[in-house]
Amino acid sequence: MPRGGRFLFLRKRERQKEMLRKSHGVTVLFSAVLAMALGCSDESSEGASDTNTDQATASEEESDSNTGTEDEEGTDTNGGILPWKFIVIGDSRGSDNGVNTAAWGHLVTAIVSEEADFILFSGDLTTAGQASELEQWKTTSKPLYDAGMGVYAVRGNHDDSSLSTWNDAFSGDAQFPQNGPSDQKNLTYSVTHKNVFFAAIENYSADTEVPQAWLDVELAANTAPHVFVFGHEPAFAADHADTLDDHPGARDQFWESLKAAGARTYFCGHDHFYDHARIGDGDGNDANDLHQFIVGTAGAPFYDFDGGYPGNNGDYDPVQEHFSDQYGYVLVLIDGLKVSLVFKERNGDVYEEVDSFEYTAQ
Repeated sequence: MPRGGRFLFLRKRERQKEMLRKSHGVTVLFSAVLAMALGCSDESSEGASDTNTDQATASEEESDSNTGTEDEEGTDTNGGILPWKFIVIGDSRGSDNGVNTAAWGHLVTAIVSEEADFILFSGDLTTAGQASELEQWKTTSKPLYDAGMGVYAVRGNHDDSSLSTWNDAFSGDAQFPQNGPSDQKNLTYSVTHKNVFFAAIENYSADTEVPQAWLDVELAANTAPHVFVFGHEPAFAADHADTLDDHPGARDQFWESLKAAGARTYFCGHDHFYDHARIGDGDGNDANDLHQFIVGTAGAPFYDFDGGYPGNNGDYDPVQEHFSDQYGYVLVLIDGLKVSLVFKERNGDVYEEVDSFEYTAQ
């Protein structure tokens, strides 16, 4: 989709509707005055009375359009963007045709109830990426689509079996934006939604696991105040050894590009648990550090992790903020320039907030 195009089109459409309402009101008023001046019949006067009623209705509609009420796209009619939400989660593979349908299905029900605009799914939808497995994932995820929620996913290592199978599964209405690198269509892409830009990063096509040249161009062109990026592999290793730090120089370039663009988070999966880490950058100011969120909590079998971050961390210092080995999801609330992230962990049949992070975009 064009960057910000849908939002700008809707605002233009609202202005056009307002101009039509005003034009209608002027026309009706002129008709009523002309009828009175010419001494129209009672029937004409009755018609003028009816049109005055129409004028009053049009005026009320115009007044309503200036009260700051929400329109269908979550914006108020004064041009502001109302608070809105999105979801982050990943790793739902299991034994039911490649998917943990019990855990993921339960999560889907909870996620729909959040009334979020979209969900970012950070890979390993299935066990082996087979066509029937991806269809099983889509079937289990159907309530998300039915609710009108945007569903954006990247491949994990378990989904990396056949590009054509992936493209067949995510085609038509389920297709992802086609604005990625020429060799990563439907894999890497970016979206601008309301006041947020996000990029989905394919980790299994580029030699360095990040299409950095493409990402640099996208970040440079962005004008939204909020920037989010998600992929499958962590930038700083927790349990898995195969992460972005296999190429530490490229990983560092990636991390610095996020910071320069104003991002404060990186979302990923691969490890089957929730791990929130502040990545210290050595400048003595913890408040400007980026945070890594591993959210591999959609149904895959859980791993153990002691918080040691044993990979090649270079000059960075990962510090664990919170760990959980329970099913759950990250809920992100965007309220103007303020961002609030909470991890909601399953406790019985409900999901409770157990970790949070807040910041204000600059």
